[in-house]
Amino acid sequence: ELVTYQQSCKKCLSVIDKNHQIILKSLDTSKNLKHLDTSLLERRITELQASSQ
Repeated sequence: ELVTYQQSCKKCLSVIDKNHQIILKSLDTSKNLKHLDTSLLERRITELQASSQ
């Protein structure tokens, strides 16, 4: 059962990482969003990754 939860967690983190990359690309290509502060997003992703290990 623990292995199942670990695999599920890894899949979720993979999706989060993929979506994070998409968001960063979108922000980079958008003139209106270039000045958006992404530090909170970065911090939350780092927290999720750290808590999963």
